[in-house]
Amino acid sequence: MPTAATVVAIMTWTSQADAWPALMYRRSRGSITLRLFALDMAFLVPVLVVAVIISGAGGETNGQTGINPWPYQAVIAPLVAAMIVAVTGLIARRSVAAAIFASVALGGWAVMVGGDVLSASPLWWTSEWGWTWVVRDYPERWPLMVLVSAIVTGAFVAWARATSLKAIRFLS
Repeated sequence: MPTAATVVAIMTWTSQADAWPALMYRRSRGSITLRLFALDMAFLVPVLVVAVIISGAGGETNGQTGINPWPYQAVIAPLVAAMIVAVTGLIARRSVAAAIFASVALGGWAVMVGGDVLSASPLWWTSEWGWTWVVRDYPERWPLMVLVSAIVTGAFVAWARATSLKAIRFLS
């Protein structure tokens, strides 16, 4: 999922970059960023739904808690994808290479923390790209993950919207 969200965010920006200066002269320029984000999520959500259904098909429960983590992963996956799209999309406005590097670095960190015993430590906060793995082992953390994902996504989308005119400078 982190790879798909990164690719979608970067492809959205690179496909719009040439037209961005002209788009900023439209009356509805403030909503263009929101529309692009919504378009990205409209593409990713069906893919995530299929992936979550496939991952929950086994119906396995967590060995430690006895809870089926599937519903929690179903809630967290779209929010983590939205966060990744918002963050990498904003970074891609400056540099596509930096967006790829940031996503790979954060994804690598998420694999180390989210898929290991480190997810039991306070380091789980720093592995947002891997929260779908962390919630599998610690389903009680899902409300915090939802809250933080929503705040980070909202902040980065608002930041992208506020700096949409400044993105023109980096195109030349």
